[in-house]
Amino acid sequence: MTGPPGADGASGGVGPAGPAGPAGPPGAAGTSGLRAINQPACETRCELICKPGETLASVTCPGGSIHIETIGQSSAATCVGASGPALALCIQK
Repeated sequence: MTGPPGADGASGGVGPAGPAGPAGPPGAAGTSGLRAINQPACETRCELICKPGETLASVTCPGGSIHIETIGQSSAATCVGASGPALALCIQK
């Protein structure tokens, strides 16, 4: 005849860390190369100038008029008479 089971023994400690897993797949491409320029107020006149090597992708001048030109190697937009903030998006060429 066998006796009753004994008490559980002490648990062991945490074992050593396993080896690192393989690197994951590359993520999706970001929107690098797109940069925003803004002027908080353009009631009279303001200029939104992209850096050399960039070109204007979009310009917003609410209620005003926009004039786009090239200054040296930079694209620029002049906003005149805006009722709110002006915004330009520049993208690398």
